[in-house]
Amino acid sequence: MTAWHRVAAAAGVALALAAPLRAQRPAPRSLPALPDTSGWGVYVLAAVEAPDGAVWVGTYGEGIFRLPAGAARWEQIRSDTTATSISWNFVDALAFGPRGEVWYGTVGNGWGLSTDGGAHWRNWALKQLGPEWQYVAPGAIVTRGDTTVIGTADGLQITADDGAHWTAIGDTVGPRARGPADRALALLPSEYVLRLWRARAGGVGFTTLRGAGQLVGGKEWRVRLAPATPPPSDVVTLRGRRYRMTHCGLQRADRAPQRCLPAIAPPADAPALPRTAWFRRPIDRTDNSRIDETYRFGSTMGGNFQAHQGIEFNNPDGTPVHAIGGGQVVYAGPAEAGALTVAIRHDTTIVRDGRPVPIYSVYYHNSALLVHVGDRVRAELEPLGFEVRWVDMAETGRAGHLIATHAGPGRNILLIGHLDTVFEADSPFQRFERSGARATGPGIGDDKGGVVVIIAA
Repeated sequence: MTAWHRVAAAAGVALALAAPLRAQRPAPRSLPALPDTSGWGVYVLAAVEAPDGAVWVGTYGEGIFRLPAGAARWEQIRSDTTATSISWNFVDALAFGPRGEVWYGTVGNGWGLSTDGGAHWRNWALKQLGPEWQYVAPGAIVTRGDTTVIGTADGLQITADDGAHWTAIGDTVGPRARGPADRALALLPSEYVLRLWRARAGGVGFTTLRGAGQLVGGKEWRVRLAPATPPPSDVVTLRGRRYRMTHCGLQRADRAPQRCLPAIAPPADAPALPRTAWFRRPIDRTDNSRIDETYRFGSTMGGNFQAHQGIEFNNPDGTPVHAIGGGQVVYAGPAEAGALTVAIRHDTTIVRDGRPVPIYSVYYHNSALLVHVGDRVRAELEPLGFEVRWVDMAETGRAGHLIATHAGPGRNILLIGHLDTVFEADSPFQRFERSGARATGPGIGDDKGGVVVIIAA
C-alpha cells in the first residue's frame, strides 16, 4: 500500500468513527395550546407556518392567532371598529407573499391583506365585493410569486399587484359577476370552488362542485380540466410536527384526538310523534351535498346576528331549489334586504294541545323565482323524481305550461291536465281552502281532477 493509499484509508476510518459523534438535532417542541377563554375549545379553520417561522392560525369566531418564532405565547388579531382591522373573526384561509405579505380569507366577509406583519389590514368585504364573493373556501388562498389566487363560492379572484387590479374567473352559468375585478372570464366547470393548492407544474390546482383541474397562465389565464386529488385539508405540518385542525384546537396528529369537554352531554330525547315532521332536502345531494356549518341553526355568529332560525346552503348560480314537501306557495317575491324569497304552507301539520298546527318553509336569497303564489303542482311532482320546468306562453297570448318529465324504461306516456277556471288577480273570488281531504274554492269541480290523476298515477 502506498503512502497516499494509507492516508486515504486512515482518513476513511476517521470519518467513519466521527459520524456517530455528531450532535443530534433536538426533536421539535409542541406548540403551546391556543388560548381558550370560553371553555368550549378553539375551532381551528386554518393553520400555516410563515417563511419567518411564525405560526398563524385562523379560527371560528376568535379571529387570528399568531405565534412568532421563539415566542411562548400566542398573539391574537381580531376584528374591531377600526378600518384597518381584519373584516371578520371567522378566518378559514391564510397565505404569504414573497415580500412579507399576509393574506387571510373569511367565511362570509371577504378577505384582506397586511404588508406590516398583521398590524394593519386592507380588506375586500361587502363594500368592495358586492353581494357575492363573500365566502372564501377553506384554505383557498394560494400565492405563486407576485400572483395571489383566492377561491370562493362565486369563483376565483386573481391579483398580481397586491389587489390594485383583479381578474375574476367563474363559470358559464348565471351572470358573469366581477366584484372588484377589471375583467371576468368563464373558465371553471363550476363557480363553487371547494379547494385550491399549489400544483407541481407551476399552476394552481382546484376542485369545484362540477369538476377539477389546474389554473395556468398569467397574462392569459387557461384552465386544464382533469381529475385531481387535493392534499389533506385537516392535517398540517408546523415546525416539524404534524397537527390536526379540530374544533378543539390544534392537536398532535400522532396522538389520540382529545375532546374539548371532559364529559359527554346526555342524549336528546327521541323524536315524538305527532310533533315531529320529516321533509326532504331543498338542495339535491347531486347538486350540492354540503350544508354551511358556520351559521348553523341557533347560531349568532359570535354575537353578530340574531339567533339563526334556519340553515345555509351556499350554492352556485343556477342550482335548483326544491320545495321540501307538498304545499301551497303563499309568498314569492323580495323580502329582507331585497332577497328573492319563497314561502310555502305545507299540507303536513303537527299537533299541539290537540290541535293541528300548520308548517311553513321559507327559502331566502334565490337568484331567480320560478314559482308564483298559489303554485302547488310542482311541489307534488318533484319529490316523485320529475324534472319540472315552466314554459312561458305570454307571446302567444296563452297561459303558461308546467312540464314535468321522468326518464325511465318502457313506453313514453303523455298525461295532460289543465286548470281552466281563471279569475283576475284582483277578483274577490280567489279563495281556496282545504280541510283534510275536502277542498272548497272557485271552479273546484272543474278539470282539476285531471291533475290529481296525473299525480296519483
